[in-house]
Amino acid sequence: MTTLATQPDTDILAAASELVPMLRRNSPRVDEARRVIDENIDALTEIGVYRIARPKRFGGLETPLPIACKVLAEIGRGCASTGWVAATAVVSTWMLGQFPDSVQEEVFATEDARLCGSFTPSAEIVPTDGGYLLTGRWPYNTGCLHAHWNVLAARLMTDDGPSMKMVAVPMSDMSIEDDWHTYGLRGTGSCTTVGTEVFVPADRVIDSGDFMAGNWVEGRSNYDSPWYKLPTWPAFLLLGGGSMPYGVAQAAVDVFAERMVGRAITYTVHTDQSQTAPAQLDLATAAVRADAAATLSNDFAERLWQMAQDNVSPDMLERQKMRAITGFIVQLSREAVEIATRSSGASSIRTDCVTQQIFRDSEALAMHAGLNLDALYESYGRVLLGLEPTSPLA
Repeated sequence: MTTLATQPDTDILAAASELVPMLRRNSPRVDEARRVIDENIDALTEIGVYRIARPKRFGGLETPLPIACKVLAEIGRGCASTGWVAATAVVSTWMLGQFPDSVQEEVFATEDARLCGSFTPSAEIVPTDGGYLLTGRWPYNTGCLHAHWNVLAARLMTDDGPSMKMVAVPMSDMSIEDDWHTYGLRGTGSCTTVGTEVFVPADRVIDSGDFMAGNWVEGRSNYDSPWYKLPTWPAFLLLGGGSMPYGVAQAAVDVFAERMVGRAITYTVHTDQSQTAPAQLDLATAAVRADAAATLSNDFAERLWQMAQDNVSPDMLERQKMRAITGFIVQLSREAVEIATRSSGASSIRTDCVTQQIFRDSEALAMHAGLNLDALYESYGRVLLGLEPTSPLA
């Protein structure tokens, strides 16, 4: 199927495409600053990125999932770090929409509220009068440098063992450690956030199992929206890793195509790389991989969106297949970037050449634990054989 788009939907996608040149110009500054610069954040705010998954009743867009994914890819085509931060914000906003209405009213009272989140289960909550006390550390908390609120995983110890919870906390209650020193995705500012005995009201804590299963949450009223009927983990993977990377691959193809025109090849008679067969073949090979990744991602998004509209939940085999496809999208995108980079010549390793930055960012994306191709394939292969998956997250 093809999603029918309204004017606001096509407007935000067109606006994201128009941002690409500016984001690409700014990408070295983002990389050097180790954070998304304010100009980029302001631009994302202006076109409505922080309202993509925000419920309409709170002024949100609820942009159809297939279009939302294309928006994130366009942002990634301009700047991978900005795209990763944008994707995390969309995912985290969607996660906040799973909380009771009282929490949504509090968070979305801020116009264009920016959210970040971390699924790292490295913290604990302890019951106290009226709620809980939260203590822990959350590394890789992408978007924390610009966020108003943080959606975090934490353990609640019970007589039956640990119970995983999702907790919503204002960033003003957290501290940030400036520990994001990396060679790729440097500009995401994915620092560690820290909380020590932070008081969390009871309504700002929901069960992770219910969240993952899409079960009813007491006090939440937006169950009629397709956004909040999406199969949780497949949507999490698609928004977080199955859309933005192909935009990065398209950036590599764009830059390679521009760079080769009129570029002489040292130690040869060639004065214009674009007129040589090897360069033409490499460009086509990279472009086909980027296009294939985009096609897979778009198809995945359409299928998930239709499932949400039909209120259908995929079975375990379909879920594991979706996880594997997400990994393959990232792998195809990575291959496209590698091909374009290797054919760009030694001068492309200079820090003033955006090619090397795209390469570093693409490599970092592919290293994300949730996008590990071998692990995703192993789990899918086991289910194909009638065995239990290796990952409980599906």
